Amino acid sequence: MIDGKAANVITNTTSNQRCNLCHATSKQLNNHNFCLRQSINENQLQLGLSTLHCWIRFFEWLLYLSHKLKLCKWQARGDENKNAVEMVKKSIQNQFKQQLGLIVDKPKHGYGSSNEGNTARRFFENYDIASEILGISKNLIYRACIILSALNCGFAIDECKFKIYCMKTAVVYLKHYPWYSTPTTVHKILLHGHAIIKEAIVPIGLVSKDAQETKNKDIKMYRRDFSRKMSRLKTMEDLFHSLLASFDPYIYKSTKVQENIDLRKAIAELYKVWKFDATAKTIRNCFKRGGFSNQTVDSDSDDEDAILADLKEKWKTVEGNGRITDDATLRHFRSGHRTVNCFIPKMKT
Repeated sequence: MIDGKAANVITNTTSNQRCNLCHATSKQLNNHNFCLRQSINENQLQLGLSTLHCWIRFFEWLLYLSHKLKLCKWQARGDENKNAVEMVKKSIQNQFKQQLGLIVDKPKHGYGSSNEGNTARRFFENYDIASEILGISKNLIYRACIILSALNCGFAIDECKFKIYCMKTAVVYLKHYPWYSTPTTVHKILLHGHAIIKEAIVPIGLVSKDAQETKNKDIKMYRRDFSRKMSRLKTMEDLFHSLLASFDPYIYKSTKVQENIDLRKAIAELYKVWKFDATAKTIRNCFKRGGFSNQTVDSDSDDEDAILADLKEKWKTVEGNGRITDDATLRHFRSGHRTVNCFIPKMKT
């Protein structure tokens, strides 16, 4: 799995506006009959897709399309047209900020723009609101969301059904916006996505860049703290060594992984401040603040919380045996009833 820029280098594609599979130019990308007649090298299909970047590219495709809706032109030429596009752009940015809390198409200090994967996913999750803001067909945004969700699902995809759905989406797009040239990434998925899925050894969603993106913070730390700065070559060498060490199975198993705290251990740690007369809501709030996501705080009823109800029954059992008095704390419960079943809650990440 590689991104579009690396694929262009490998396939000797000189322009980012040219498809590296059928070699169609920006003026030919909307001519589906021409693109489908072109021969494709099967080895190039094995390069795959960057499914993480597909969210961003589809999002930017619809966003930039909305900027030119009044002009009905792919490129804005002249000061008057450019000013009109800029006004529409600012209006759309303000609406996304007010309605969805999204910062759209703004540069970030030091790198890139605010058009990230999380922003794109939020955009497609609220496709009805996005359609009202952009003035673009809701059906087109919804179909794009379905295609992206299928690519990222991680399961095997029926390439025949995927091809039919993508071709219908391409027809819907050309019906409404034939004047706007299709971006290369969108073109590759709509017209060649089924062929790429067919050539993939594993489901296409399993070869995304998500695993690589999760190492970005580690890479910054390795470069800052564990690399020599005398030359770029030495810096990159040390960086690669650190990455190889972090992926080594033996080293990974030798690292101490933080254990989850079960319910009984949590009680044992907090028995000094908890008294038996603490309400169920107080206990649930303590667990919620401690990161136990399975605890609810909406009701005072013990019956709605299986864990607390189980604890209460066990407490009554111990209390009925005469082992403790009314002044006992949870410490006595812990020491007097050793057969409490441990429950491992789902910790927040």
